[in-house]
Amino acid sequence: MAKNNLADLSVTAASNTDILGQSVAGTAVAATLDTIVQNTLGVLARFYDDIGATGTVGGTADAITLTTSSVFQSLANGNVVAFKAGSTNTTAVTINVDALGAKAIRNQGDSALAAGALVANGIYWLRYDTAYNAAAGAWVLLNVGGYLQGGVDVAVTDGGTGSSTASGALFNLGLPASIPGYLWGLTLSNNASDATNDIDIAVGVAMDGGNVDLMSLTSLRTKRLDAAWVVGTDQGGLDTGSIADTTYHVWLIKRSDTGVVDVLFSASVTAPTMPANYTYKRRIGSIIRASSAIVGFVQAGDRFDRKVPISDVSTSAPGTTAVTRTLSVPLGISVEAMLAITLQDDSGTASSHSMLVTSLDQTDTASTGSVHDVAVGGSASADDASSTSKRVRTNSSGQIRSRNSYSDASVTIRLVTHGWIDGRGRAA
Repeated sequence: MAKNNLADLSVTAASNTDILGQSVAGTAVAATLDTIVQNTLGVLARFYDDIGATGTVGGTADAITLTTSSVFQSLANGNVVAFKAGSTNTTAVTINVDALGAKAIRNQGDSALAAGALVANGIYWLRYDTAYNAAAGAWVLLNVGGYLQGGVDVAVTDGGTGSSTASGALFNLGLPASIPGYLWGLTLSNNASDATNDIDIAVGVAMDGGNVDLMSLTSLRTKRLDAAWVVGTDQGGLDTGSIADTTYHVWLIKRSDTGVVDVLFSASVTAPTMPANYTYKRRIGSIIRASSAIVGFVQAGDRFDRKVPISDVSTSAPGTTAVTRTLSVPLGISVEAMLAITLQDDSGTASSHSMLVTSLDQTDTASTGSVHDVAVGGSASADDASSTSKRVRTNSSGQIRSRNSYSDASVTIRLVTHGWIDGRGRAA
């Protein structure tokens, strides 16, 4: 069989006996060398064009046709092409390469493309895999909507304009498809119209918790905690049961069949009740409901500030042994609580003493003059106080430890919780 493109060539050198119709074996080298070299260089040039997205693109946004320079004779594992999308897709996408038959374009992990995954003028690279799409064969998308799925970033400029394409401007060089823990955007906020029950979720992208598939939320979602989950914005978000005062974990979820991405609330930190056909999930934050309303907060990245700080501990005669303290932070996860710590002594007679606040997974350590967070100097005047701020890691029950070096009825300690830092699975 004639070797018409790189996909036809064999790694066994002796099998490459025909390059574009020119016989290689059994010929006089002097008579055929020029033609053989020229034909081989032509094959390489056509492959270069194909991975440079210069093929002829036609069809529609959701049913693309592509004519390559190489002109594939069959579809086989490892065939690679690139193309420049003519318009933004509205649903799952097929592509017919060199009239060899329409095949689905699938995400890494074998899910369908969601609307907006391909954008006009975006540059996309595909690799054919016979095992994808229930073994029907599919072209696997190696770069998604401009978000690199591993590998090296290469800026792609748009023809004569010299400017990077708005999306799809990152070209993936085919290295590992998973970005463990990746999360961008998806900022949570209290809804302005119904702050009691509703949460707004900003656009963003996250790798699912299993590090298999990227999930892209392309438009703002408003989800209701006081109603059962229904797909779409301004709809219910609760996975199961009735609303209660507790911690609710916010999950980004995705259907593997259609690529639809949505948001779900669950009291479960490990196993939310997933809607039918939703396979992928990732916790993107956690919120607190107390006194029949969602607690007001402001999120900036992994930082969640309570709109109103809360006094969680205010007690006198704290003792000198370790005491477990419970804070008003999300439960079920470990977070870094942002605290204001105060030690006050009103006796006016006590000697210098101190307080140390630690995580429960740290060794219980006595508070001393050299190891402490706050200390008071034993002034002869009343109201001797010292304060500091500190971040302390909680356990999944929202607990930490405090320990004082001295105690009597005139000694008061205070812990005010300003918020928490939640890594949201980035390093899990």
